[in-house]
Amino acid sequence: MPEKKVTKPGIGSVESQFNWDRFVKDCVNNKYVLVIGNEAVLNKDKNQEANGDSSKLLFNLTTEELKEKGLTDNTATNFTQLSRNINNLRSTILETVQSYFKFEDNKEFEDRFEREFHEELDPALLDLLKTKCFRVVLTTTIDPYVEIAMRHIWGENGFRILNIYDIDKDMRPNEQGLDEFNELKPTLYYVFGKADINNKDNQFVLSENDAMSLISKWFSVERPKELLKYIQGVGMKIVSVGCKFDDWLFRFFWFILRGEINNLSNGQVAVEFNEEDRKLINYLQQENIKLFPDARSFMKEAASKIEDALKIGSLPRRSGGIFISYAHEDKYLALPLFHKLNEQGYKVWIDEQQLEPSAEYETRITNAINSCKIFMPILSTQVKNDLIEDKHRFYRDTEWLIAQSRYNDEKGIGDGVNKMKVLPVVIGEYQVRSAYHQKAEEFSILNVTAFEMAKESLGSLKQLINNLMKN
Repeated sequence: MPEKKVTKPGIGSVESQFNWDRFVKDCVNNKYVLVIGNEAVLNKDKNQEANGDSSKLLFNLTTEELKEKGLTDNTATNFTQLSRNINNLRSTILETVQSYFKFEDNKEFEDRFEREFHEELDPALLDLLKTKCFRVVLTTTIDPYVEIAMRHIWGENGFRILNIYDIDKDMRPNEQGLDEFNELKPTLYYVFGKADINNKDNQFVLSENDAMSLISKWFSVERPKELLKYIQGVGMKIVSVGCKFDDWLFRFFWFILRGEINNLSNGQVAVEFNEEDRKLINYLQQENIKLFPDARSFMKEAASKIEDALKIGSLPRRSGGIFISYAHEDKYLALPLFHKLNEQGYKVWIDEQQLEPSAEYETRITNAINSCKIFMPILSTQVKNDLIEDKHRFYRDTEWLIAQSRYNDEKGIGDGVNKMKVLPVVIGEYQVRSAYHQKAEEFSILNVTAFEMAKESLGSLKQLINNLMKN
């Protein structure tokens, strides 16, 4: 009798059981921390020699620099081997990074991004980051490619950069509670250090010995306790893409992020594995961690599904209650507020911010504003910049003007009490006591006390809304 073949469970068997709807919902609600490894950073079509691996590209750039200096070791195929044979290797890497990634000003960055880096970065990674569903991004790369992507998406001052080797390497105490309104400042954290000219002690992971030393640092009192508290918070999960470490390193790193053994498999997702990683795959599957073999296809599908979930036209919008007015760029700040208020039973209308509004669209906006009880403009970092530069924007030139017109009409009739109340909401770096806010106050509707998300709770917002609706 022929021997019965036993087929090992492949990655696909786990992938097929993956609940995309639950994953997307958790992403939209900012319940995932994104961990990006060097193997998922670059466009494979544009970086064929490095096969899309930013670490390999940096290695190639470094060896070219060493050749020019006559210091290269032609036998080395990775940084671990190269570090054993080349003195002052870190200095060469820093010089390489500085010359290759140097930007004099923001205009130069924008020009070079459109000319070079936009094509170098993997489009699926860019699309995933553009959803703005990941407030905390960990990068295990030492190069600044992920930082370049974040800078393009959030703006130069729209996110912060932290580093395991920096003195100021952690979140502020209790900051992890601010994500209730998406108020947590977007954060990029260099897990393995950054090859940066300002890194005075040249501390970043190159070799396996560096990795072992760093792992011990993550276990020590020097670990970023507040960051880990956020990652290990209630309902928080991890999606790791392109982090193809050695078996031992991945297990240690995963344990550090999750905090305890019982928390390892709480909806986690790991991407970029193949059948050669069988021992690690078996372990992760036993822990019910969802695995995908291809980071790029996963990111592409995830970004597409998240974008579909965030389409405003499919949301349960209802007029006659609260009208949320926002800058087009602030869609991902306004949507969580919409969902929170909608879940509390309020009628909430949020517009779709068409790039080329039609007459029909403006009529719909006018009707929605004229029927609302509370006009709620979002005052954000984007609005701040628009006011400083005196940009004409739809939310300002149309929505605010419609609200102002209604406000003036209602004030001139009856008992002079406006039926429409105005409740500005501050999200981001906007300051209501600034010079630029005076431009906003030229609209008398905005000459009222604003609700600041970073300082007050959802309960306080509900109480304020209820009080305004009574009057």
